[in-house]
Amino acid sequence: YRSSTNKCLRSLFCFLSKLIFNIWLFNVKAKPGDTVTLKCSEPDNKPVLAVEWSRGDLAEEYVLLFRDKQIDPTLQHPSYRNRVDLEDRQMTNGNIDLILKNVTADDKGRYECRVFHRRNRRERAVLDGDPVSVINLDVHPPGEGVWVRTSRRFLERSVQCCITLSTTKPSFEFSSENKNELIHVQFNNYVV
Repeated sequence: YRSSTNKCLRSLFCFLSKLIFNIWLFNVKAKPGDTVTLKCSEPDNKPVLAVEWSRGDLAEEYVLLFRDKQIDPTLQHPSYRNRVDLEDRQMTNGNIDLILKNVTADDKGRYECRVFHRRNRRERAVLDGDPVSVINLDVHPPGEGVWVRTSRRFLERSVQCCITLSTTKPSFEFSSENKNELIHVQFNNYVV
């Protein structure tokens, strides 16, 4: 009961924040080495002049600045060079999702997406404003696993099994001396 109440309150908070502040709030979990998509969309589906993805702890540097139909590396934080891009550089249907490759523990933090429009034909865009999307990226190393090697007397071929327990869901990894051998595993009535 308590879990469903918490989910309901989180959903209500997210909905109200979108309604009142026009901001989407997301939580994303990742492991080091993952590629993640941080969601953001242009709420009014207007032509976008520039997109800025930032983290508050980077001071003047940013994660990604996309303007003039390209990434502007001028003040990009060095740790994000060649690891970030927009999912769709054409920003079709207002899609300005950020792709972050090879996630590291240092990537953990609060990401903000800002969208800039030209105010009129003579005026340049002002590169400040409220975020349209805020994402909290949580990076956790994979859980520690326990490797078990079966006895040759128990099975004809030796098999190793690693069971990793984590708060999200346990994972199982199997390997065999014969790399081409197919191993079937049953877990919760599913055959893997």
